[in-house]
Amino acid sequence: MPATQSEYRFDWQSKRGMEAPLAFRKAPKIAPSNLILYTGDQFPAWKGNVFVGALAGKAVWRFELAGEDNTPRVVRREALFAELGARIVRVARADSML
Repeated sequence: MPATQSEYRFDWQSKRGMEAPLAFRKAPKIAPSNLILYTGDQFPAWKGNVFVGALAGKAVWRFELAGEDNTPRVVRREALFAELGARIVRVARADSML
């Protein structure tokens, strides 16, 4: 029997050797296909952002990170290309382009 959302327990601190994730989504589920960290120079404002392709979320999700390199946190989420209504199977980069 599948667990209901209220039965999920996010208690990473009690697990030895595990760290809490940078972010997790309760709803809507996006079914991530892949993830890239943007390090290019073409879009300076996006440098260091994480881009996630979404099968169920039907968008490319951009996660803006802040904080120190060893303790980043998600400060903003944005759905890109959602108007296409298509499953995003792969996000790729070449040189400084996405």
